[in-house]
Amino acid sequence: MTIWEVLGIDATGDVRDVKRAYARKLKVTRPEDDPTAFQLLNDAFQHALAYAEHRAEHRAELAVESTAAQADAAPVAPPLPHTAVPTGRLEAVPPPAVRSPSRPSPAAAAQALWAAFVKIGTVQPRMRLAKMAASEALLNMDVREQFELCAVRHGASAACSDEWREAMFQHFGWENDHALIVRELPDESSTLFARLRAQRAWLHVLQQHRGNPALDALTAERPRHAWLKTSDGGFMKKMRLLLAEITTHHPELLDYRLDQDLVRYWQGHVERKRYYLQTALFPIIAGLVLTMMCISSLPNLGVPAKVVSYLALAELPATVIGTALYAFNLPRLRRWLASQRMRYLLGEVRLRPQWQFGWLLPFALVSPLLFVPDPAPWLRYLVDTALLACTAAALFANAGLLQIWLIIFGAGGAIAFGNTVQGVLAHDAMARMLAGFCAMLVLIRGGGQLLPMTGIPFRWVTPLRCTWMAGSVALVWFAQWAGQHAAAYAAMTWLWLFVGMLMCYLTAQFYFAVGGCFILRTIVIDFLPQPGILLTQPMSLLLGGLLMVTLFMIFNMWQVLRHKHLF
Repeated sequence: MTIWEVLGIDATGDVRDVKRAYARKLKVTRPEDDPTAFQLLNDAFQHALAYAEHRAEHRAELAVESTAAQADAAPVAPPLPHTAVPTGRLEAVPPPAVRSPSRPSPAAAAQALWAAFVKIGTVQPRMRLAKMAASEALLNMDVREQFELCAVRHGASAACSDEWREAMFQHFGWENDHALIVRELPDESSTLFARLRAQRAWLHVLQQHRGNPALDALTAERPRHAWLKTSDGGFMKKMRLLLAEITTHHPELLDYRLDQDLVRYWQGHVERKRYYLQTALFPIIAGLVLTMMCISSLPNLGVPAKVVSYLALAELPATVIGTALYAFNLPRLRRWLASQRMRYLLGEVRLRPQWQFGWLLPFALVSPLLFVPDPAPWLRYLVDTALLACTAAALFANAGLLQIWLIIFGAGGAIAFGNTVQGVLAHDAMARMLAGFCAMLVLIRGGGQLLPMTGIPFRWVTPLRCTWMAGSVALVWFAQWAGQHAAAYAAMTWLWLFVGMLMCYLTAQFYFAVGGCFILRTIVIDFLPQPGILLTQPMSLLLGGLLMVTLFMIFNMWQVLRHKHLF
């Protein structure tokens, strides 16, 4: 290997090019890391420097010889006339002493260079650093190292901007080679690296939590509308997760980016707060639903009307008190929920496929019995018990998905379904509302996870949806000839609607689908020559469900064409 290959340059007689190449190689070849490589680099530098100096002397000799040849070729001037030299003794006058200028120390020279750089490096610091490093003033290795130490001191201070600090890390290569700065300035280096980690962690947090109100609250000058935010369960959950992420993964943000007093303020509220507006809203809704179920089902069991009214009045406060006890985390309840058995049930058993989707088949078998015109008492009790078990299993399986708005949406849909088919279905209000709630859960959950588990290929999904929509058209068209078999036809339509809900999922176009459903319902009824049964309940409600699921399927198939995914 030649000396030029060691230095990484072509053969040159320029001393400055040799010194620049040596300075670049010295950044990655330290004597304490690899003495053999450093000795090889130093020998190559000495030989290359001697070669460049020899070339420079040779060029100087050629210039002198050329000047002498030009002088010999010039005409000889006539001799000057002889002048008499005055007699007397002349004392020799010594030549004036030439004082060599004192050279500044490397530290002083580096500080002067850094002071000059600070004035011009505010714009595009990385480009300015590269230009400064290529200057002749930093060819001296001692000055170059002192200049780097000046950069470390500035980067460790709070006055250094994020752009400067990142530019210095990229230019000096401190992430890969920081032995010099750690040895010379250990405290400043530690602060510098901590500030850089805080800077990069802050960019990561901003990217991951863009639009998060909890992050806006942590970066505000002071807490604003704190009583409203601390009463919002959703906000406090986001604040709890954000504070846990910062304290666990990005502790440098607490020292260099965030106001510690503000962080302690929100940490105190997160640890103390246990009751929110959502906690008060949930028991009210749950109490109303239980009250309606109590009023509708207990008289069928032979319970006196007076007892039913007392129980209905007691259900709402009992539900509120029970939810409040859960919200405030009583020690015994907290220990029970944190027990190993409950963690096993909620964390592992609940996520098994047989629990996630096992309740769908019993529900599909029991729910068509709601359309029996005049059920026997034993059939009523059987349907009520089976639907109650399906609802409990569905709540257990989908507990992780049921946020407060989904509970309100499902409960509202269940109550609306129960009231709409009142007087049409012979079963009590409890059975109708339980069936409506399970149906709303099926619509919310969809078949996004069920169809992949069945092993259906991706290419079959769109044809299956088209087949279902064709079957829906056939059901609507032949409904006018149902005649005396209206109940059986409604049960068959209900099952077909249930299958369609498993083949679609709700999208962002939910409101458009609901509005389009009523428009299409009007068009379909006007299009049929004899609407007949479609104008009566429950077929009118089932027709709206078929149209809504059809619109969702169209949206889903459009997304499949755009993004090439199953759902």
